Amino acid sequence: MLVAEAGGDLIGQAWLDFRPRLGAHGPRVWAVGVLDALQGEGVGRKLMEAVEAVARAHGCPRLELGVEKDNLPAQAFYERLGWRVVGELGETCDDATPDGEAVAQALDERVLVKDLT
Repeated sequence: MLVAEAGGDLIGQAWLDFRPRLGAHGPRVWAVGVLDALQGEGVGRKLMEAVEAVARAHGCPRLELGVEKDNLPAQAFYERLGWRVVGELGETCDDATPDGEAVAQALDERVLVKDLT
């Protein structure tokens, strides 16, 4: 997990998962987020640059991430950073309610990749 801080406050995050996954194009970037009030200020770009630097340091030639199909602003953000759509993925991930009850969440996303070489 990479975090962005300002004045000791957490203002953004990005996760990088190196676990092998069947059919994956490389390590998966997920849960990228920046506080709404700071979006457009370069925090997300710096987080993604840090994610790429960590991946390169681990010898990864490519990264993958998923964007919900209806999240066009996020897709446009990644494309401005050099990511490209390579497919679509429908999957279910396990989650939990605040009370700890297990729930399945359906995801319908576009898969994007970025070559790091």
